[in-house]
Amino acid sequence: MSKEEHERQLREYITSKSTRIFSNSNKELYDLLINIVFTTADSINWLLSNPEKTKQFITGKNFDLIKQYIESGKQLSLILTGNFDSIKSKFENLTLKNPDFNFKFIGKKINSQDVLTWNNIGYRFSPDNDKLTGIACANDPEFTKKCNNLFKKILNS
Repeated sequence: MSKEEHERQLREYITSKSTRIFSNSNKELYDLLINIVFTTADSINWLLSNPEKTKQFITGKNFDLIKQYIESGKQLSLILTGNFDSIKSKFENLTLKNPDFNFKFIGKKINSQDVLTWNNIGYRFSPDNDKLTGIACANDPEFTKKCNNLFKKILNS
């Protein structure tokens, strides 16, 4: 399937709030999902726990996308765990001017999987934080609530 077809399919899943669970297990598909979520969602929670495999998704053009999202007044909670030292100051600077941006940096790796949720109904979950393998669903409020409870617990600790 071409990149355009994947993008169309992912965008359709998300905009139609599909209940279908779909694989999202390589760099290209993960990057597409991030771009679609950040251009369509009103609220996002994101936990990244493996800098070696995920740093590329929050730097460069994606950092610009994240910054634009935050500056538009939409809600983002971002938790980075592990050695993200080289980029944490960029996100700390964004917290100064953007009250809807919750950022937490934990310099050590914690026992948690990478999770992305949006609009309290959609998620991308990576069961093995040492691999990029993941599944996603654009409409599963029950599982998304469980993921969001993890965010609350970490943000409030």
